[in-house]
Amino acid sequence: MHRRPALPTLFALGALVCSCSWSRFDDLRDDPPVVRLDAPVDIDRFGARLASAPLDKGGGLILVGGNPETSLPLASYVIADDRPSTSPEDRGFCGEACVSGRTISAWRTVADHQGPCFLIGVGTRSGVTGLIGRCSDGTDFALDVPHDNTQSQAEPTPREVVDAALAGHAYPGFIQHAVSAEPTPVLAAAAPSARVAWFYAAGSLTPVSLPTPAAVLADDVDDFGAAVAVMLLSNGDHLLAVSAPGSADPATTGRVWLYRVDSADQVTSWGCLSGSFGFGATMLAGAAVGDASDDLLVADAQSVSVFDGSVLASHVQPQDCPEATTPWGVVSCQQAEGVSGCGRAPFSFGRAITLGDLDGDGAAELIVGMGEADVDGEGGAGAVLVYRFDGTSRSAGLAAVARIAAPSPGQGLGSSVTTVRIGRRDVLAAGSPGADSVFLFYCSALGGAGRDSFRCP
Repeated sequence: MHRRPALPTLFALGALVCSCSWSRFDDLRDDPPVVRLDAPVDIDRFGARLASAPLDKGGGLILVGGNPETSLPLASYVIADDRPSTSPEDRGFCGEACVSGRTISAWRTVADHQGPCFLIGVGTRSGVTGLIGRCSDGTDFALDVPHDNTQSQAEPTPREVVDAALAGHAYPGFIQHAVSAEPTPVLAAAAPSARVAWFYAAGSLTPVSLPTPAAVLADDVDDFGAAVAVMLLSNGDHLLAVSAPGSADPATTGRVWLYRVDSADQVTSWGCLSGSFGFGATMLAGAAVGDASDDLLVADAQSVSVFDGSVLASHVQPQDCPEATTPWGVVSCQQAEGVSGCGRAPFSFGRAITLGDLDGDGAAELIVGMGEADVDGEGGAGAVLVYRFDGTSRSAGLAAVARIAAPSPGQGLGSSVTTVRIGRRDVLAAGSPGADSVFLFYCSALGGAGRDSFRCP
């Protein structure tokens, strides 16, 4: 099995204690606590995008991309245990008649393909032009997109957005998508430039359009669909979230519209959430609060709001977003020793978020990548902040920081984040596109199963 030589730098996953001190690990050892994945030379800013999916045999598959919409190749890595191969399992992916997108979504099962699979962009496969993906068996697949725009004849259709991207005239963020974490998932997608959103029912490759809210058309909202998320509810229904963050205008209130899809795939408009400037710039669905329904995490320009999925599912929200919606809790950026940058620029906190159980205690932590953070005075070196949820106080406190202990300017650690399940805990993967790197942090300073490795001192 491939073993990368010892790295000449220091890394750290430090727990925050009363003195805010660091626990530092010297990588000049045979089995360092941090592993660096080898970057193919043809991927520009390797690590700018990350996604992961579990493998049936244990561990997971990580897909790594570079700059969205410009760097087409991607590479996948099998992370099965604490001694991974750092060389790609597969590479290429996008290829001919394809444009890679800003979003990579993991899809565990797609029709007759062997998973896991990933949606990677738009293109043409087997005569179908739309969203395209690649599975671990080396096969591609395509999902058709809506060919009409019944909401506004003045806007392009999603198919026209795809055609323009393939012709080299890509709209920014031309298609956003998200997939529920189920063996046979529900997928939501949106084309912001068309102000159209749609979904694919479980086991279906046919798009079903969602009604564009009247407020979007009346207020001429031009970023409806900037982010999407899919929540699995305890009764098997799904809530789909589609945002319009208004990120171009600080005076704008961000909004997130909800749609409920029942077991018969019938859609009900489920209302609207609102927040401060940029509310909905990034969204994530997952088990944060700890009950049987997925929760919704919504980032704005400065923070991440957590909404209890069970509460959202219990009643329809107001349709017109009359005022800011009270969340279950709000997570804000916190300074840590050697790491600064909170509040310096909008959207530096919350742009890259994921959930993972780093200590193996059965409860998820919120992992926030801050690729623009300064570390030890090095501008844009980047760091990853780990927050623990407290159900009693409905809050989340900073519990640990992952960083390069000998940083360089512009490395951008945390520009993308994901986790891979290994044994009884999740392992953090963080992209560092300024260094053309992805780092796996095997040891959690939070304790528990996150320390059960020969890599942990």
